[in-house]
Amino acid sequence: MERKLFLIFSVIWLVVIFYNSLQAPMSSGTGDNVTDFMNRILSFLKIGIDPKILRSYLNIIGHMFEFFFLALFIYGFVFECKLHYPHFLALSICLFLGLIDEGLQGLVQGRVSSVGDVFVDLIGAGFGILIIIINKPFSNKILKLGEGLY
Repeated sequence: MERKLFLIFSVIWLVVIFYNSLQAPMSSGTGDNVTDFMNRILSFLKIGIDPKILRSYLNIIGHMFEFFFLALFIYGFVFECKLHYPHFLALSICLFLGLIDEGLQGLVQGRVSSVGDVFVDLIGAGFGILIIIINKPFSNKILKLGEGLY
């Protein structure tokens, strides 16, 4: 059952990622709204930053966020399938999907595909896998503590 849930979450999240990639730039205006909102917060904190640089940082954070969660979902699916090397396999699948994502993005008028974005996607996925690796020993101890409760 968990395997199916991880697969469903992976597919839904991937659809969200691909949907965002297929949108024309600033078609919904959310990029400008988010940048303006963050700019207002930073100016309130007396931090001055160029809006173009801020938009670039927000783009990087967005890519990392998307692929962080994608890696978690794909890892869960691969792990539940009991395949060998689930960390490496999940990271490889995220790299492949990042390449497809950038390829789709390059097909949209006004958007460009970038190798740098694939690298940022891979870093986000790597953070997701790193969290799993760091969390594994702690979750095993918690599970062992709870075994006597049932």
